[in-house]
Amino acid sequence: SRHLTIEELNAILQTDATKEFDWSEENAIKAGLLWDGAVQFEWNKAADAELNGQRFPYILCHIGEGLSGYKRKLALAEALNLTENDTDIYYLRTLYNADDYLCVYGQLFASVAAGVTGEE
Repeated sequence: SRHLTIEELNAILQTDATKEFDWSEENAIKAGLLWDGAVQFEWNKAADAELNGQRFPYILCHIGEGLSGYKRKLALAEALNLTENDTDIYYLRTLYNADDYLCVYGQLFASVAAGVTGEE
């Protein structure tokens, strides 16, 4: 499954403030290891929740040009094997929608989320 790397998260949250702090390569490696551990912890937590019939919160994004927000949402639903007739598609709540980018929030089973690789 595809998740944000620490570098991708940092690019989203990047500010000039990081230049003012002592951000060394060693600190970057430590942060990466902590991030990867946190991601693994959350995947395990989501898998345990699914065993109890619970869904887990996810943010999914579709990037690229030439599609409307609605068509991007449908593409995400298709990647999740949801159809327009499936009521779950209506639980993908739009968080951000621009010309080339759509992010949605949804509650999914871990097995469904794990099937999204980012290549769809």
